[in-house]
This record gives sequence, structure tokens and C-alpha cells, in this order.
Amino acid sequence: MTFNEESLLGFANELADEASKITLKHFRSTIHFEDKVDQSPVTQADRDVEELLRAMIKKKYPSHGIIGEEYGSENEKAEFVWTLDPIDGTVSFINGVPLFTTLVGVIKQGLPFLGVIDQPVLKDRWSGSDKRIIYKSNVAKTRPCEGVELASLYTTAHEIFDQSESIKFKNLENKVRSSRVGGTDCYHYGMLASGWIDIVCEKLSVYEYSAIVPIVKGAGGLITNWNGQIISGFDYKTIIAVGDPTIHNQALDLLS
Repeated sequence: MTFNEESLLGFANELADEASKITLKHFRSTIHFEDKVDQSPVTQADRDVEELLRAMIKKKYPSHGIIGEEYGSENEKAEFVWTLDPIDGTVSFINGVPLFTTLVGVIKQGLPFLGVIDQPVLKDRWSGSDKRIIYKSNVAKTRPCEGVELASLYTTAHEIFDQSESIKFKNLENKVRSSRVGGTDCYHYGMLASGWIDIVCEKLSVYEYSAIVPIVKGAGGLITNWNGQIISGFDYKTIIAVGDPTIHNQALDLLS
């Protein structure tokens, strides 16, 4: 069977639509949660979303693999592997902050291929491939930045970095014009794709970065690990995304 980009992307948007029905039903209600082994919280909404999306994928594309935050991996050696983060930013979701997102990605032959970042409360959605990203029916584009010293930098939390990484990140943080830590989770990659911020620097899992890589690249940005290598595989890794590719090497030098 042939799987074309248009049909896969259309289905990815369907998955995001279905996820939003569940997250909006629970948002700003009484939400019970528990801590996972890594001490991050999980809600019933996280589980319900992932269960539904997995069932939809298996029905539509039974030969495809799936990797999700809550229920692990299945058939990850398949040519196409779907990745699911049902609620990225669960703390924001629990606290009623409308900056959580649902992330849907497709990996093709080990490389991120398609992605969707969806924030249902604000009705913000970025979707597409490394060729083009659509945001609210318009083509999303990153903005130019003449140097790191003029850039705005975002990250999720200092605590995600180990001691060595923290020192490197601080080198970059001290150089930029402004920095923001916490509160936006993967929503800030959509912000970067729309040209509102310039750099995002952090550590991500495959169910996060596989959706994000196409969004950043398709909007005109550049995203690599901290060694400047393309994003591939399935492991947890450091990430740097820049809206203007001309500042990428300068940012990498500060992280070296």
C-alpha cells in the first residue's frame, strides 16, 4: 500500500480533532492526577486521548508502528511510525493554563516526516511537513534574526538539563536579548514557527520531537541536536531550534 503525504497529514489532523474533544471536556474541571515513575503527572485525559488515537491508527493503518508517552511503543521498526503525546504540558493542563498541546508526529524510515502541534483552547494548530506548515489557514514562517544577541530564547525548565548541559545552556542564556523559562512546553515551537520567538533549547523524547522537527523546518527554521546533527532515531536528546538558520552555528558555539 502507498501512503502519501496528503492522506497521512489529513489523518494526523483528524487525530488532533478527536484529541481536542477529550481535552476540552476535562480542561478547567476537577482533574485528578497521579505521579508516574519519573515524577511527572498523568491524568485520565492523557490516557483516554492516547487510547483513542492508538485505536484509530490501528484501524486506519494496521501496518504502522506507534510510540506514545503513556503506553510505549509498538512495531517501531515499521516504515511509518506514529508518535503521540496526548497532553504535552500536563501541569499547565491541570492548572487551567491554556498552553498545553497535543502532539502528533509521523516518522518515515527513522526520520521525522509530518507533525501537528494543537492547542485546542486557543484554537492554535500548526501542521504540515518540512515543505510547508499551515497555521490558521495561512502558511507559517519564522522570522529573521540578525544575531544571537538579538534573539529571544525559550526553554521548558532548567531542571531538564544535567550539570554539564546546564553550564552550556547558561552560556547561551547569558548571550541572548531575552529568555523565558517554563510555562509554554512544546507550544513554544509553534511560536517559533510563526515568527514570534527565535530560539528554543531543551531535551525532548521522540514522541515530542518527531512532531516538532517538521514544524520548525517547514516554517523555515533549523532544528538539530546540540552537536549540530540532524534529528533521527528514537532516543531522548538535547534539541536546539532556531527560526533563522543563520544564527544556528553561533548558538551551537555557545552550547559547545
